[in-house]
Amino acid sequence: MDFGWARGHRVRIHADRSPITGRPRPFESRKHAETVLAEIRAAVVAGEPLDRVLDRMRGRTPVEDLVEKRLAAYVRDFERAVDQGRRSPNSLRELARYARADGHFSWWHGRPVDDITTPNLREWALWLGDRVNKRTGGRLSPKAQKNVVDLFRAFVRRLVDDGVLAKAPKFPSIDVPEVEFKTIDIEAQEKVLAAIAWERRGAFLACAREALRPSEVRAADLADYDPAKGTLRVDKTTQGARLDARVAHTKNRTARVKEVWDAQLREWLDWRLKQATPERRLRGETALFPNPTARHAAKRWTVSGLEREWKRACARAGVEYIPLQKGTRHSILTALGEALPERVLQDFSRHRDARSLDRYSKPRAKRGAIVRALPGRERPGGPCLVPAATSAQDAEPNSSDKSGE
Repeated sequence: MDFGWARGHRVRIHADRSPITGRPRPFESRKHAETVLAEIRAAVVAGEPLDRVLDRMRGRTPVEDLVEKRLAAYVRDFERAVDQGRRSPNSLRELARYARADGHFSWWHGRPVDDITTPNLREWALWLGDRVNKRTGGRLSPKAQKNVVDLFRAFVRRLVDDGVLAKAPKFPSIDVPEVEFKTIDIEAQEKVLAAIAWERRGAFLACAREALRPSEVRAADLADYDPAKGTLRVDKTTQGARLDARVAHTKNRTARVKEVWDAQLREWLDWRLKQATPERRLRGETALFPNPTARHAAKRWTVSGLEREWKRACARAGVEYIPLQKGTRHSILTALGEALPERVLQDFSRHRDARSLDRYSKPRAKRGAIVRALPGRERPGGPCLVPAATSAQDAEPNSSDKSGE
């Protein structure tokens, strides 16, 4: 079957190749050739480029259609998107790490993109489950496996959008076990905040009272607070752990002007504006929540600096250590989730997807709620769901109980 010239070569399709000589064999009949031609037409109608269909039928895989080549091009485009501020540097780091020769995508190296099928994806997922986490020495957790699969799924969607694949195959589902969300109550949070020196406390108050993320606190400038209105603009974040990391849009690409409701935080912000003299601003100190002992002009916190300060405060307050974001943002949202309607909580937390609120607003069967639902059943040792004995004699088994009758 002759398809003419393409890329300087004559394109001819044969029925198959001899298993003995390896030479092409002709079609058995005209009907056989028409059947193969119909299959080619169907693949083209489904969206596959003709040259790729013909290469596959001839048993050839163009170098540019190997998974690692397409993946390298995808990473390069991702890097450009990061430079333009449209994608996160953190996501790029994960993608580049997975795409390395020894990364989690290495199972696909040397394979054509046509091999990205549901059975192969299932086999790859099993291979991922046997991978070793270099940091812990154990197997990859289900959550880590899901993150890897989700990044590869985005790459496959790109192949479909570009017409390299006709349609996206079905990906295997990875069940991630539910993990108890660790938080602290507001009383314990107050103790930790009180253990932080006043001039250093602002960043932690913002995380604990306004549910700001540490990266948002690090990016906040003096101009973001309006003392006349008592409002705080939250529209940017520091995208990386380094001091010179880029400042760009927030995690969910949201922008809010929040009314500061906490009296202590408002007091601290007013103090901060008075303390930020023109001389200090000229020296480059424009951070709204500064680290007073930082050695650089901007006086901004680092990720590790915030975490160390919080850990020391937990020790001084006698509160078991809990990571900063869990002890501040997650804890206040959990407390508010018991009182605020879901729509209001979503606006306060600035989550785009309401499903992200499940960990905060999910009803919990706490002791107080059970006691209120069963009035008169509370006893000193806790809720009692059976009538209590009125005397020691009542608590003793009767004769029939003792005899087993």
